[in-house]
Amino acid sequence: MQSIGVDVGGVIINVPTRITPDMWAALKLQPDAEILPVAPLIQMRNTLAKFPHVCLVSAATDAEMRDRILSWLEYWHFWQITGVPKNCLHFCDSPSKKGELCREQRLKPDVFVDDTPAALASLEMVVPYRIFFDRREGELQPEGAVRVTSWCDLDILLRTL
Repeated sequence: MQSIGVDVGGVIINVPTRITPDMWAALKLQPDAEILPVAPLIQMRNTLAKFPHVCLVSAATDAEMRDRILSWLEYWHFWQITGVPKNCLHFCDSPSKKGELCREQRLKPDVFVDDTPAALASLEMVVPYRIFFDRREGELQPEGAVRVTSWCDLDILLRTL
């Protein structure tokens, strides 16, 4: 495999498992919510380093949310640690539009990792392998997607694909 697509919030940004999907949605909508203190996942950088091409696709409802995501990535030196170029970050309005964005931008990842069932459903005809990153454990697994609960599990799975 040559390329991987990855969601930012909940996959790259380490959202604690005790936060429910409703709470995560509220965090994204509150203008005063702070995402900088959330530490990046250690295994993430090792997994991403194995792919020559990485694209990040994040659902951000407005420019403020996009700026906050960029601030988080800068704060944690994401670009330097992973070697992922900044121009590999793409935004869409909602998780269900990630498939459309990948088609329009001609992003062709071999595998896509997301924690949102709606995003993975939108990628069904776009990406050969869809991986459901279920850190919250309990959400309905999208049909045709493989469930993992950690970056370590993801790394092991990717070796078998």
